[in-house]
Amino acid sequence: MMLLDGAPATASAPSRDAKRPWALALARRYARRAARHRFDGVFVDGLDDVIAQCRQGPVIFAANHVCWWDAFALVLVDEACGTDGRVLMDEANLSRLPFFAALGAMPLSTTGGARIRRQLADATATLDRPGRTLWIFPQGRQRAWHLRPLGFAPGLALLARRAKVPVIPVSLSYPWREAPTPSIVLRFGAAITDVDSPTLVADVEQVVGAGLDVIDADIDGGAVPAASTRALVPPKASRGAEDGLGARLLRRLLGAR
Repeated sequence: MMLLDGAPATASAPSRDAKRPWALALARRYARRAARHRFDGVFVDGLDDVIAQCRQGPVIFAANHVCWWDAFALVLVDEACGTDGRVLMDEANLSRLPFFAALGAMPLSTTGGARIRRQLADATATLDRPGRTLWIFPQGRQRAWHLRPLGFAPGLALLARRAKVPVIPVSLSYPWREAPTPSIVLRFGAAITDVDSPTLVADVEQVVGAGLDVIDADIDGGAVPAASTRALVPPKASRGAEDGLGARLLRRLLGAR
């Protein structure tokens, strides 16, 4: 259950919450700009229900892990939800990329024992009020979203039982629509509140996989962005119509504003 896969840690990463608002503000600006240039929109399905859930209390988000861009997709979603989120990240990678700690990344060792118990305690301690969230990637490595099984690790159940907060499955995909660049699409599943269930991990994995199948079906049917989907970053076609130099010149020639 890590943000980025990596080898066993060789250096010590910060175990306490090191999130910094100024760093997060810079990351949000970078994420929006990068998403506009590199992707054909960022779409989220089920956002309103998640916002309502987060207002009631803290939650854990469990998502499949596709690529390096996942971290910045999370930054945009966290901003849209108005939440104060953290994410578990492989300790070795966080040691190499310590700036992620300032964005809310918290280390998770792969060696187990007292070290991982302390890290889990630090992470769950952040889930102390409404609006606080913790993102985890139970696959523990990057894996294409269409491959099955997703392979969620049992550590998700350990974390959920310790935190005693609802788990929200998140399906994360980078589909290609009719554009030269892919889109980013996230789909939230319904919150799972029975965190002591012996089938919790399998249930979360099943919901995430089903959500990925829905995204693929929607793309194939031309339904994204659908009415239930919010665009955190608009697709390039709509941006071109609004922002393009040619469009602005044409409007001026035609006397339109």
